[in-house]
Amino acid sequence: MPKIFYRSLLICAVACAPLTAHALDLLEPYNKGFTDIELYYGNQNGNEHNVTPVFAYGFSDYLNPILSTSFDIGSEGSSYSLGISNLATIYQGIIDVDLIPGIWVGPDTSLFNLALELSLPMGLFTPYVQASTAHVANDVSDNSQSVSVGMMVQVTDKQELFMQAMREFSDESASGGAVGFNQQLNDSFELITEIGYLSTWNASLGMIWTFDPLF
Repeated sequence: MPKIFYRSLLICAVACAPLTAHALDLLEPYNKGFTDIELYYGNQNGNEHNVTPVFAYGFSDYLNPILSTSFDIGSEGSSYSLGISNLATIYQGIIDVDLIPGIWVGPDTSLFNLALELSLPMGLFTPYVQASTAHVANDVSDNSQSVSVGMMVQVTDKQELFMQAMREFSDESASGGAVGFNQQLNDSFELITEIGYLSTWNASLGMIWTFDPLF
């Protein structure tokens, strides 16, 4: 399954925008060329909504630029931000190592993020660790870090189950968890879902569309 990490650190993940939609998944390099469009919807606490389209271009294991736009609608109004990041597969072997640096820019704030994923493929089971650090630059600079430990279970060749625990370190540190189920609908479309709790309840729905290179 072609995948992107825009997940509990989440990528768009990675990444780490205040309410960026995401869903549980593991990282894999993109196919070469413009072959991937993704769309995520996120809901937090029932009244905060986010829509995030994602466009990715594959060059190599180390260079996979990702362009994202995040739209938020909530009780305090609406906002938007633009994200640019890069997926780099540092090593693939007994352990897979992926790195995503990224930046988000909005009308009132900017966010710099660095996310790391370590995964250990073991046939039907893949334990993984995800970690990120983020710096928010606005009127008052803010830093936060997060660590997630999870397990992916390959239910069938087209279905994956995710279970994850996470911890966020900031001025208001919090612990939580999430579960997700991903379904490969056909050769081109994958549906990914998540429900979790980190300070508040949240749920996400994502669609990944892969196709032959357009350019």
